[in-house]
Amino acid sequence: YRRSAENIANKCRNGQWKLCVIAAEGDKTEPNYFTTFQAEYREAFEKANLHVEFLDKKSEHSDPKYVEETLSKFCDELEGRYDIQEYDELWFVTDTDDYHNRNGIILKLRKQCSEKPNYYLALSNPCFEIWLMLHFVSLDGSIREYVGEDVPEDLSIKNHIEAMPIKRRPQICKRLLHHIHKNPPELYKKYIQKIREAIPRGRELGD
Repeated sequence: YRRSAENIANKCRNGQWKLCVIAAEGDKTEPNYFTTFQAEYREAFEKANLHVEFLDKKSEHSDPKYVEETLSKFCDELEGRYDIQEYDELWFVTDTDDYHNRNGIILKLRKQCSEKPNYYLALSNPCFEIWLMLHFVSLDGSIREYVGEDVPEDLSIKNHIEAMPIKRRPQICKRLLHHIHKNPPELYKKYIQKIREAIPRGRELGD
């Protein structure tokens, strides 16, 4: 992270740029999503004096503790070159998955965010694919179109997922997402183009 930290320090130390750093759990989907997000909005970010930095966690392990380690290491590299300002944002992006196996580290991240106003937690329940679905559909919509006619017509996507055992939900979400987006060309660009549709759908879900 040394070169990246030095570049950020040189760009942001004059206090006129806002820094937004994202550390995410996945090693494929999340990096593809956030690097496409950076590329698609780069010009708008530059005009707004906003620098968005996505951190590659350098690990194939899917675990929120590696998200914490990635962001912590980056901040250590940044120390002495740039002082985090009150308007900067540092984001943990992770999943609940089987929450009982992650309870401790998730509570630790929540505590860190409550104690440090620059830190934020984006928690997907059960997985990041839920957020991706919202780019295309509302989870209150019928599941029948995506899993066949052997389910009640009024069964929603959300209720279908919640009816599954906790440990099966992430895999169910991944398969369901594929049926929903139908793998169009330049899929990740499609996601980014639909962010404004996903945000209000996400807010409707609540916590």
